[in-house]
Amino acid sequence: MNRRLAVCRLLCSACGLGLGCRRASTLRLLTFPESYGHHLSTGLGYYEQRRLVVEPQFFQAFPRMMEALLAGEGDVATAYYDALLPLVASGRDVVAFACLARRPGSVLAVSPQASRRIETIRDLRGCQVGIPGPGSSSHHLLNAILRRRGVALEEVKTVAIGVSASAVAAMEYGKVDAAMMTNLGLATLALKFPALTILADLRTERGSQEFLGHPIYPSLCLMALRRWLESNSGAARQLAQCFLAANRWMSDRQPEQIRAALPESVRAPDARADVEAIRGMLPTLDTVGRLDLAAASAVCRVVAQSVASVEPACLDPAKTFVDDYV
Repeated sequence: MNRRLAVCRLLCSACGLGLGCRRASTLRLLTFPESYGHHLSTGLGYYEQRRLVVEPQFFQAFPRMMEALLAGEGDVATAYYDALLPLVASGRDVVAFACLARRPGSVLAVSPQASRRIETIRDLRGCQVGIPGPGSSSHHLLNAILRRRGVALEEVKTVAIGVSASAVAAMEYGKVDAAMMTNLGLATLALKFPALTILADLRTERGSQEFLGHPIYPSLCLMALRRWLESNSGAARQLAQCFLAANRWMSDRQPEQIRAALPESVRAPDARADVEAIRGMLPTLDTVGRLDLAAASAVCRVVAQSVASVEPACLDPAKTFVDDYV
């Protein structure tokens, strides 16, 4: 028996597997091209260490990504938690199982070419405010900000301006008076206009508490159909650990180091803007991954102001996430 065990160990060692090894898990990841978590998990060897084979599919639009997840075109998606809520409310059994961002990377800023003087959120009455698109996460956040300051939604006209380059152009040339900007767009604009006025910064605990009602407001998450999750718990847990390891790695590094570790295709052409965008992203990173009921409920309250089916009477936030995989 001992001789057989020794032979078995020798064979496993020769194969690079080791006794007690496990097979590599393969999963299809639906994500966006600039997914730092995915690219760092690849480049830093986290997938390899956990014997994960990840087949990515990249999407520019989050709605299309969620459509692909529901259609079974992928196993796991990296998407915004608030996008999950209307799906659950409509009976789709999709759940978040790891939080990657504790707060949204969104800032409400004033255009340097605004048609009038804007110093407070109340000054936005009668103005045009840019959002990536109708019904987007930023749209929900803008509505929450306006309501917190007593501004009726009909007093502000929203304009779809996309993100990054198109959003920067809309702000730079005064096509809108203000806009919900993401990290890279904001950094690019701020380098051109250092005196840029910020009306609300949701990336900070203070901003999240003030405008969204809770210091933690789950944003980017890993999510999957519940039936897939229950049948592939090992792969889901390993994927969550990879992304959280990438977040921990980033939280211990300078923005310049993080940018250097990313593939060239992911880096923005303007290195200074890229570094500042990463700096703005760092406070939002979640290194633990757990969603708690209070934070999930805060998101539900905000989204319910725009989507009636997400009201607490219609949707139980506890059914939208599981915390067994982190």
